Amino acid sequence: MVGEKLHQLKEWVATLMKTLRDPSLPLLELQEIMTSVASRIPATVEKDIRKVMAQYRSGIRGYMKSVVLDLLKRYLQVEMQFQQAHYDKCVINLRELHKPDMSPVLDYIFSHAQVSKKNILVTMLIVRLFSSSTDGLLLLLFVAIRNIDVVCICVFA
Repeated sequence: MVGEKLHQLKEWVATLMKTLRDPSLPLLELQEIMTSVASRIPATVEKDIRKVMAQYRSGIRGYMKSVVLDLLKRYLQVEMQFQQAHYDKCVINLRELHKPDMSPVLDYIFSHAQVSKKNILVTMLIVRLFSSSTDGLLLLLFVAIRNIDVVCICVFA
């Protein structure tokens, strides 16, 4: 009987330690608190807090992945606009696409003007992620590189 209780206690301690090491624990605790105070804080504040909580739902590494993926998506979004034809034709196409609001067109043009700096940034991100990657970052990079490869071939051609 005592041996069984000791074994059960060891299992409980192991479960407790595993739970405490779980990177999602702070998020779960915060979600519990938010549930109890949600009706007492302004809706906009609650929405902002929940947005931050969602960003970190997969821990710091998950948030890092989402930030890097977002940067790569933005890079591709801009640079793909300038791979369809010569620069002037691409600008004309952007103007037609965004009529009558020309502010997105200017954003694309100013961003594309810095393509060499952005290429360096993307390369540095990839190198940094490859040097420290131990999980799904490799898959993330593989998908991103497939898309970037198309852009880089066109940009450097």
